[in-house]
Amino acid sequence: MADGRRRAEGAALFPGWARAGQAAKRALLRPEVWAPAAGALAIGAAGADKRISAWASGKTPVFGSADKARKASKKLISVSNAVYWASVAAAPSGPYGKVWYYDKAKTAAAGVAANTAAFQAALSLQKIVGRPRPNGAGRSSFPSLHTAYAASQTMSAWTNFECLRMTGTERALIRGGLDAVPLATAWARVEAKAHYPSDTLAAMALSSFLSSFVSEAFLGGPAVSVEALGKTPALVWRAGF
Repeated sequence: MADGRRRAEGAALFPGWARAGQAAKRALLRPEVWAPAAGALAIGAAGADKRISAWASGKTPVFGSADKARKASKKLISVSNAVYWASVAAAPSGPYGKVWYYDKAKTAAAGVAANTAAFQAALSLQKIVGRPRPNGAGRSSFPSLHTAYAASQTMSAWTNFECLRMTGTERALIRGGLDAVPLATAWARVEAKAHYPSDTLAAMALSSFLSSFVSEAFLGGPAVSVEALGKTPALVWRAGF
């Protein structure tokens, strides 16, 4: 990484309360967490869930039909999974050898744990809340499992990618591309009439938080570095512990 460490060099099975607290604080400050949470609250407060759902599922402006939207959400899950494992492969793990294998194993384990935690948390909430789906197919609308899984995997991927040396432009492009996957998944679920908008936004916020927290609490975070873009210095934020 920018400070010379491997991705999982600071991994700890028992990170302690101080490190866990900092990881939680950093996770809450990520726009992938607070922005969708704020959006879900705003839509709920305005009572706009049903109106947006009815318009999106009736017009299907992005995917063209409810069936295509359902198929797209499944494909996007596969995309998020592929991106996550690509990030594990790309994470800086030192020279190839025994230590490299250990580092990759710890990096992968943290991501799998985060993704599992996010999925199980969303599944538990579905059973507790029991919100009816807009299409009437059961009472498991809140939150969206598809969106939760896509958001979890892309956030876990970003915590690996942000350890790499990048220019500001590269950083923005990669992060924007990753964020587009759960956003597209969320909208696909709304167009498919499987979830209300607040269901998908809440899932995105919850999963992004859990994945960021698990990654930084148990693996540790990267450092802050300044990299040059030609003659223009660019501050690259890599918050660590």
